[in-house]
Amino acid sequence: MEKQHCGDDAKALLGEENFEQEIGARARVWKHMFAYIETILLRGAVQLGIPDHIHKNGGPMTLRDLAAKLPVEAINMSQLHQVMRYMVHMKLFMKAIPPAKSNTTLDEEDEEEEEEEEDCYGLTPVSELLVRSHERSLAPLVEVEEPDMRDTFAMWAHLIEGLDRERYPKTFWEAHYGMPFYEVIGRNPEWSRRMSEGMTSITRGTVDAVVHGLVREKVIDDHVMSKLVDVGGNTGDVAKAILRAFPQLKCTVMDLPHVVEYAPKDPDLRFVAGDMLQFVPSAHIVLLKSVLHNHEDDVCIKILNNCKEAILRGGSTKGKVILVEIVLDIDDRPELTNSRFGVDLRMVSMGGKERSKKEWADLFFKGGFSRHEIIPIAALESIVVLYP
Repeated sequence: MEKQHCGDDAKALLGEENFEQEIGARARVWKHMFAYIETILLRGAVQLGIPDHIHKNGGPMTLRDLAAKLPVEAINMSQLHQVMRYMVHMKLFMKAIPPAKSNTTLDEEDEEEEEEEEDCYGLTPVSELLVRSHERSLAPLVEVEEPDMRDTFAMWAHLIEGLDRERYPKTFWEAHYGMPFYEVIGRNPEWSRRMSEGMTSITRGTVDAVVHGLVREKVIDDHVMSKLVDVGGNTGDVAKAILRAFPQLKCTVMDLPHVVEYAPKDPDLRFVAGDMLQFVPSAHIVLLKSVLHNHEDDVCIKILNNCKEAILRGGSTKGKVILVEIVLDIDDRPELTNSRFGVDLRMVSMGGKERSKKEWADLFFKGGFSRHEIIPIAALESIVVLYP
């Protein structure tokens, strides 16, 4: 007699459609319960240099060879195997047959058949972006989070605590450190350096899409625009890329003094230390990449007013402000939607937020701009062009 499947009773009680729906719902709850594991493993892979070791090896590495390279004195091989197994599931790495035997890769389903083979791991397109020598490496971005993981978890816990404005009227950083996030960063040189490197890694992965969008949509008029100021431009990577596409421009990069101090000097760029809340140098084009999402609306309006004054002083009748910001309800690339909403919640801890199309439109109107245009690009962000 055939054994009855353990789920048959539940299926009969709920009906097949409802049963399958509940199984899916339960699976999603479990997935969300353990989602933090992937954050920890991603950061751990970068800190241990696993992608770098496999890259330097020139191909897949056995578990023992990889263990020998890790900065751990007495490594727990069983635990390392479990960690690597989960990271294969995450598609951070792939399970591979040792190169001497074959160059083919294994699916997770094939792992049990290869138990007698020594475990071997290679890079995937995801972990290739975590190799530090990669031109558009995201390793610095992964490491830009708080030095102490306890701060990271406390920060995310504050996201829920902060719903009670009476008990928690301040951001996490103001509540725990007595000052806004960027002041905390400014007083910690090592953290400031890592933050700068993290922001630069984002920019290097986005800049080509930004320039392509500017060229494709003819946002910059070669004949009447010659002065651009990149406000909050960090090391000037975006300005340099735009200058390569529009060599007639004279580019100024403006940022806070501690950022300008460490920015690599470039003969084609002029670096200026300043505060955008006080003043923006005159220009035909004012560029702000990932700046306004750091601030609440009242601060953004002040920045936008200063940008508008800068282009009016610049003297061009076709002056404009170009933003590179996330627009939450742009549906051009559904695979990026989750990350856009994730960044939005990350910004809450810093006193900022991402915005929808309507929220941006309301902000631009209050900032004194008559119209705007949103240009989707192959990135988390979109180009937004503001006209006075």
